[in-house]
Amino acid sequence: MGAGARLGFGAWAVGGRGWGAPADEGDRVAAVRLALERGVTFFDTAPTYGDGVSETILGRALKPARERVAIATKVGPEGDPRVSLEASLRRLQSEYVDLVQLHEPLGSWERVLEALHRLQEEGKARAIGICNATHLQLRRAAEIAPLASLQAPYNLFDRDVNERELPLCRERGLAFLAYRPLAAGLLTGKFAAPPSFAAGDHRRRIYWFQGKEFERRRVVIDRLRPVAAGLDLTVTRLALSWLLAQPGVSVVLVGVRDRHQAEESFSPDTRALTPDTLKEIDAIVADAFRPARASEALRQLEPMTALKIGAFYNPHLGRELAAAQGIDHLAMADPPRADDPWWPKIKARYTLLLHDYLGQLSEPLDERSIQRARSLAELYHTPWVAEHFQCLHTEDGAYNLNYVFPPLYTEEFLTRFVANANALKARLDQPLVMENIPGFFDVRHSQMAEPLWLRRFFEATEVGFLLDLPHVWLEAHYRGVRPADWLAEFPLEHVIELHVAGVSQDSDLQGPWIAPAEPAQEMLEFAAHAVTRCPRARAVTFDAFSPSLTAEVLLRGVERIRAALA
Repeated sequence: MGAGARLGFGAWAVGGRGWGAPADEGDRVAAVRLALERGVTFFDTAPTYGDGVSETILGRALKPARERVAIATKVGPEGDPRVSLEASLRRLQSEYVDLVQLHEPLGSWERVLEALHRLQEEGKARAIGICNATHLQLRRAAEIAPLASLQAPYNLFDRDVNERELPLCRERGLAFLAYRPLAAGLLTGKFAAPPSFAAGDHRRRIYWFQGKEFERRRVVIDRLRPVAAGLDLTVTRLALSWLLAQPGVSVVLVGVRDRHQAEESFSPDTRALTPDTLKEIDAIVADAFRPARASEALRQLEPMTALKIGAFYNPHLGRELAAAQGIDHLAMADPPRADDPWWPKIKARYTLLLHDYLGQLSEPLDERSIQRARSLAELYHTPWVAEHFQCLHTEDGAYNLNYVFPPLYTEEFLTRFVANANALKARLDQPLVMENIPGFFDVRHSQMAEPLWLRRFFEATEVGFLLDLPHVWLEAHYRGVRPADWLAEFPLEHVIELHVAGVSQDSDLQGPWIAPAEPAQEMLEFAAHAVTRCPRARAVTFDAFSPSLTAEVLLRGVERIRAALA
């Protein structure tokens, strides 16, 4: 095992919500007490787990053993941290918690950490931690408060923290708490086919329980079964033992719903795996999960360092843009007009990004379209060329509606887009990047979720991803989910450029929609969060392109984006 690594009790499921029909409350209390009997001394909860029920159950089950256990809870990025923590202490029947953690570094999270430090000094918490933070946020958090730990997802399939966060924890001497060690139950090996979870079970929305992503993981699990059997272990025990062996891991948080699951998860047969067994496990997983790769053209972009902040070229604002300060690049949605007096200065002054030049990639490209793309790319000296994932190109003589229609997320459309993107990539001298467009409703014919469709596209083509953040934010809004949660499903490791835009109420939609306005603070904070999740991002563009756009809005929008990402 890693030095000091141990199993801990993850108490989300005993809260009774988010994991299907809850067990009887007495059974959930029994699960906590059984874990304690089996030697578990670390218990992690949050006020959002069952609206406080999880904390209440821990308080009831652990009160007689309070001095022998460590209890960790969380505070959200919104609201009053003092009110939240003091309510948690009442439910936990304790005067203090051993660890209070910021649940998500969103919004005014730095202010929350400062408040948690004050609560620590008052004795209401013995240590401070943070959850779901990037390596940059982790460094910043350690400057604000005496940080003790990071909690993040980690398992055989999800190893993102190996790149930056876990090495940083080892470097700084921070405890690392691994949650979702069994991939939300998938690594128990109990699912032979994609499961149909009950309403209210959050796993209904997790992509690895669906379609080919499930099948890919099922094959790995089946290959792990004989490895586990040879050691007289279950797949569950093998997955937990692998995680306990990873350098830097302090606590592996195992979530259970009832006493039966606690008996299996906290059985006494957890053992250290030999180096040869660890290598065998890693080789089996690696066969199915190749690292994210970039095309040779995209790899040539890697030496670029500073994130570039820019806008779209609006010809009616040519005078102001020709003299503007603080803009690194301009995206070109339309070719320059022959009578544009400002075009020579714009071309000489800015890095230009070619966008939206073909109309669609759902059909094979004709030679005229390819030559047009090549000539514009040469004219702009663009570092990459970008196109939407739009599916249909429809005109009624007055309005071009081609931005309205995303692909159907089917195997057929995936095959078409992959083939056409690969054909175009072969004809370009610059890297190709593709931009998501919104799908605010589920079409009956779709076979997979949008993030999964995109992930498979980028793995098959190795092109770059232009992430349109307002579209992701709007999709999350209309789906009724947190934007950060929806964003986490997307293949962010492929992102090269991000778009940020203003949003305002639309009278026809009776809700928010993209508008030629400054990005709101919420959108800027979302962008700052997204950038930290996109390790290969090279540019952020203020996506405002409209005859009604004013110079003041454009320049102020770029300025605010730059400040938010500083």
